[in-house]
Amino acid sequence: MKRAVPFALACVMLVVLFSQMSKADAYYYSDTKSHWAAEYINNVTNVIYKSKNATQFYPYSSVSRGDFVVMLAFFRGADSEIYARMGTSVFQDVPANTILCGAVNWAKAKGVTSGVSATQFAPDAKLTREQICTFIYEACRKFSFPLAYRHAAITFTDDANISSWAKQAVKVLTQAGII
Repeated sequence: MKRAVPFALACVMLVVLFSQMSKADAYYYSDTKSHWAAEYINNVTNVIYKSKNATQFYPYSSVSRGDFVVMLAFFRGADSEIYARMGTSVFQDVPANTILCGAVNWAKAKGVTSGVSATQFAPDAKLTREQICTFIYEACRKFSFPLAYRHAAITFTDDANISSWAKQAVKVLTQAGII
C-alpha cells in the first residue's frame, strides 16, 4: 500500500522549500496550537489555503493530489497564470473554470505533472509519498531550484513498493533531507 501524506507534512515541505515567509504569530486552528507544524500550517493558510472548517485544520488528514498542486502553484507565485488557465481542463476528471483546473493546467504546462494517465489527473486521490516527491522534484528541476545533497542515499523498508517513475525523486529528496 502506498503511504498517504498528511496535510501538516505537505504544508511543512512547501514552506521549507519555497517560502520566504516570516514566522506566523497567530494560530488560527484549535487543533494545531501545540502541533509541531503549527508555524508552517499558519504560513500556508495565510497565503493560500483556508480550511473547510474555520476552527480546525485537521493536520493528520490526508492531502489530495489536487489540493497539493493548488498549494504548489500558489507557492511558486503562479497566481495570474492559474486564473488565466481556468478555462478547459487538460484532464477529463478536473472540472473546468475552477482554481483546481487552473493549477493543474499550470502544473501540466510547466512539466510538474503528467497526470495518472494522458486523460486523468485523479485530483481527489490521496497524495502519496512518491507523488509528493515527484511533484516537488519536478518543480525544483523545472524552476531551477537547486537541492543540496546533505545525506547519503538510504533504502526505505518499503523500497520495493516505490514505483519506478518515482525512485529518482524519492532518492534526491531523501539526500536533500526533505524526506
